Amino acid sequence: MDFKTQLQEAFEEGKKKYPDTKTFVKSLAKNAQEFKNMVVRKLPLNEKKRYYYEHVGNMKLLKTWKIAVAKKNGFIRFYDRAVEFEVHNERIKTIWVKGQGKTKNILVEICPFLYMTELIPQEYGFLDESGNEIT
Repeated sequence: MDFKTQLQEAFEEGKKKYPDTKTFVKSLAKNAQEFKNMVVRKLPLNEKKRYYYEHVGNMKLLKTWKIAVAKKNGFIRFYDRAVEFEVHNERIKTIWVKGQGKTKNILVEICPFLYMTELIPQEYGFLDESGNEIT
């Protein structure tokens, strides 16, 4: 399934949560980046990488860190205008990201999992199924 079809399906699914399309579209305007991230999170790893790398092609990679000091867990890549989380450990069920006074939980739905955000986090972490920090 291509990205456009998945975007349309996600739009239709999201629309069900609102009383009318106009209210839903207004909500999307406020949360367009999160909606895009929601759709992209559902793509297979190779499609996510292709999508993200089209957008980071002109960004400079600053550093790469291992998640919880182990390659088997995955990597965090810091670009000049974005951060990428690539998760390989199936024990990791949630990535939490704190930025702009808010903490957001990103569910790791499949492994390997890739998530990128232009919001540079102040703090972040990784939780297992029970909500325990993976260090």
